[in-house]
Amino acid sequence: MKKLLLIVCLCLTVFVGTAFSETVTEMSAEELCKAGKEAMDAEDYEKALVYFQKAADLDNAEAMDNLGNMYADGHGVEQDYEKALKYYQLAADRGIATALYHLGRMYDYGTGVEQDYEKALEYYPLAADLGEPRAMNNLGNMYADGHGVEPDYEKALEYYQLSADRGIPNALYNLGRMNYFGLGLEQSYEKALEYFELAADQNLPEAISFLGYMYEDGTGVEQSWEKALEYHQQAADLGDPYSQARLGYLYWQGIGTEQSLEKALEHFQIAADQGHSGALNNLGYMYENGEGVEQDYEKALEYYQLAADLGDEYAYTNLGDMYAAGHFVEQSWGKALEYYQLAADKGYPTAYFMLGDLYENGSGVEQSYEKAREYYQSAADLGLEEAIESLNRLEKEGH
Repeated sequence: MKKLLLIVCLCLTVFVGTAFSETVTEMSAEELCKAGKEAMDAEDYEKALVYFQKAADLDNAEAMDNLGNMYADGHGVEQDYEKALKYYQLAADRGIATALYHLGRMYDYGTGVEQDYEKALEYYPLAADLGEPRAMNNLGNMYADGHGVEPDYEKALEYYQLSADRGIPNALYNLGRMNYFGLGLEQSYEKALEYFELAADQNLPEAISFLGYMYEDGTGVEQSWEKALEYHQQAADLGDPYSQARLGYLYWQGIGTEQSLEKALEHFQIAADQGHSGALNNLGYMYENGEGVEQDYEKALEYYQLAADLGDEYAYTNLGDMYAAGHFVEQSWGKALEYYQLAADKGYPTAYFMLGDLYENGSGVEQSYEKAREYYQSAADLGLEEAIESLNRLEKEGH
């Protein structure tokens, strides 16, 4: 009986497979492409690949673009940027705006290719001229950041507006930022709020997160911790690591909410898993000091190092402190100096202060009041009160 069932199942599989193949053979390129999109929407990537490949073989440019997407994202196939580039180029050569945008984006971000702003600036305008709104937004980014061109806020605003008029949430968010910081136009928190809310209505995590910060500070809105937490939670639920880390900090310090080290650790860990350097550093601090967890210098060092590898100035300073004190590491003034210098190079006032302290006391370096004053002054210029006090003390002592 079991053998009979197996034979029946195999026959059905062959029949269905044969019927599918015959159906595909009879379809036009346009029908195949449409079926491929429907299969993608249903997450049936195996069928989508068959439809798009057959349509592409019939010279359907839209199918080529979709094949590029499948290889770029690894949907139904092993991720392969070389093949993605090939299919995008084939589609772009046939005038597909989205393919031109995808090529521009690959060169803009260096995804699967060597980063090349010049090539990105070649493809984005072609896509924009064909009405691709995401290309317009990304051109705005390039002019705002000066990538491959001279920074030009006026042009950035022009491209952002073109994209925003077509409903692209990232462009709305970028207009919000330009208004918030007064870049290329008169600063307006009111307009910034308007654009952020429009982007937030489309569930853009970055915009929702920014609204959280605005309600924290009361910038352009009435200050409200309740709304700030609500927006940060909404953004975190949508995968925003910045709001996730911010929630961790607010629960850690008990700001605007009841302190909860458990919730702080939870939010920091989620953000850390997304590569947020600040969250990694804060986890390190909590393990170093046994806050909400059992004190564990090994884990603290691990988290600090992960954050430092991402260029976090706080982590550099904390590593400097660990090497200066010899906490779970062999004491080393040389390494402490190295990490403090890395943090100072990023403008962190506490790192300048610690370098001043090393030179004042001759810890691992030749003692020098001149260099100590220099570093203390750098920290003082950034508003660090301890540095101001140290400068006053050195002056009183005649150093």
